[in-house]
Formats: sequence, C-alpha cells, structure tokens
Amino acid sequence: MGHSNVWNSHPKNYGPGSRTCRVCGNPHGLIRKYGLMCCRQCFRSNAKEIGFIKGATHRQPERVKAHKRSSDLLYKLYQLLNAEFQFPSS
Repeated sequence: MGHSNVWNSHPKNYGPGSRTCRVCGNPHGLIRKYGLMCCRQCFRSNAKEIGFIKGATHRQPERVKAHKRSSDLLYKLYQLLNAEFQFPSS
C-alpha cells in the first residue's frame, strides 16, 4: 500500500473534520446549535426563512442625574422602602 493510498483513507466520524455545512459543504464557521449544522454565511442568508428573528440591538442606558450627595439618595431610598413595606408591630 503506497503513501497515496493511505492518505485520508481512515473515515472521519467524529471531530471538527467530520462536520460540514448542510447547504454548501463548508467545514468552517459551523453553527451546530439547535441541530442547524449550517455555516455562518449560509445561516445569515437563510435566517428569516428558518424562522430566526434578530434580537434588539443594545442601547446605551439613559443617563441618570447625579444627586448632590449619595447620602441624600440613600435617605430617599430608605424612606421609600419604609413607606412601601410597613411591618406589623408585635
């Protein structure tokens, strides 16, 4: 058995070399989640047909006005909590 007969003669049943895209056959960038077995390029072009919806983009949170002192903020928070959760006296 010569060298050319031995090269790639063993079947690949496991590992990254055994998996390819079901659409184009590309072994790189494969998305296996949910059993897609699709490369990222094919997924991007077919995502809407498959039923995937793009999530909301991340937005910058609105800036909160800083209080004069942190103790004022803590005092207001303490007042709100006491007003909301009145525990019965025993």
